[in-house]
Amino acid sequence: DGFATNWEAGDYGPKAATRSPPVLDEIWTTADVITKTYRQHIRHRHETAKVRTMGSPTLRSWETEVKSTNETELIRIRKEILKVKDSNTPVVHMYGGYDDPGRFPATPYLDTVREFARATKIVAQNGASPPSHFVATFSPHPGRDSEKEKAVFQMEGANVTIVKNVESPLLARVVNLTVSHFSTCGIQSLVVGTPHVYLSTPDMASWENVASDVGFINTCTNTTQFLQEFSRIRRAGFWFDVSRFNRTGIPLNTSRELMLERVNEILRAMHGRYSNDNMMPT
Repeated sequence: DGFATNWEAGDYGPKAATRSPPVLDEIWTTADVITKTYRQHIRHRHETAKVRTMGSPTLRSWETEVKSTNETELIRIRKEILKVKDSNTPVVHMYGGYDDPGRFPATPYLDTVREFARATKIVAQNGASPPSHFVATFSPHPGRDSEKEKAVFQMEGANVTIVKNVESPLLARVVNLTVSHFSTCGIQSLVVGTPHVYLSTPDMASWENVASDVGFINTCTNTTQFLQEFSRIRRAGFWFDVSRFNRTGIPLNTSRELMLERVNEILRAMHGRYSNDNMMPT
């Protein structure tokens, strides 16, 4: 299960959880609030699947990758790849998402890319000195190129550095703020201490997720809102206190252990059942 906290009947998880005849014995969720939601809906439908909060191993993997990378390499990425000459200049990085090729250039995702480009252009026109200035960078979603986003940046006259072949956790660590159109990279960025902002459009609903529900990630629907949020985060020192993550109800550092323990419990139960029936699988 992902990080969404709303129950959407058409999503894979809810469909699998309430399918008749049942196809799941257990559902593993990332957070307590999601577990509660699933239990309420499953109980309502008299389903029998057990729901357990297990967290997300990807959160821990981001932290691990950053800790295993030496400071010299992180500095090199910021200076040579992101092209940031002044260490005091904040860097805002946008993680790429999905677009609708049939509707270019007017898709919701590309509209958020356009808002990011306009914000970049505005701060450049206002002068290259703090506190308003920032360096803007962008990386495409894995498995996708950046041609459409690049076209938007050029159309808007925005100076945005396209970054490729740098792991997402390292990008989050070397920049000051990350941005996306409702990417899970937002929640993952928080794990390495980097704040995040979701960009959307006025006519598109915000994403209900564990981090936004407790106020860790705000959603902006236009350039003005984004620049105001940027200023707020800058005043706070471009830092997210990872210890606050406990409020999300996500087991941050024990996810793998919880999953492994549960798998072993299932295997032991199967072993006992087959032993009683003298039918151990081969």
